[in-house]
Amino acid sequence: MKFGAGWLKLKPGKRDEFMALARPFVSETLKEEGVEFFEFHLSSTDPETVIAIEKYRTPEAHDLHHRTAHFAEMWGHVQRLCIEGRFENIFEDNVQPDFSRFADTDPAAPLKSR
Repeated sequence: MKFGAGWLKLKPGKRDEFMALARPFVSETLKEEGVEFFEFHLSSTDPETVIAIEKYRTPEAHDLHHRTAHFAEMWGHVQRLCIEGRFENIFEDNVQPDFSRFADTDPAAPLKSR
């Protein structure tokens, strides 16, 4: 089993566009073998943050998800619409954090601690 939680900080004014693109992505993701659930939610504390929550039967199912065409397409949108993403990969015996800052943001800007 593998859970994932992610916080995507959107560029100002991009929330509605992101959520519109996310709907078909989630629909396709839920058809994948080994996907137990996958959802995007708007943050209740930050209007420019979207939260992803996902669960896979196995870590391998998550790896397969990352190799789908719909993931590649959505990841392109994420890079275009988001400033950064913070992720927690939750396994049965450990948690592995991951962080991405997207290319067209200012690399000199300080990272915000969360």
